[in-house]
Amino acid sequence: MNAQANQLRRAVEERKRILINRLQAWDYFHTPDGKNVETLTLTELEQIYENVKFKKESEGGGKDERQVC
Repeated sequence: MNAQANQLRRAVEERKRILINRLQAWDYFHTPDGKNVETLTLTELEQIYENVKFKKESEGGGKDERQVC
């Protein structure tokens, strides 16, 4: 694998780790169909994160000031 591919893979894994940590901080560990968040793709994690964040903000308890999007 070339250096660019390795860099991209590391960036994707880092972004996944950030999203998983944020979801778990909100006590979100599994999708409604039972999948563990640690097994999801980056695309799935991004969508779930946005949905959960919106729900938390609507409830008034989930604004994440550390957001790095």
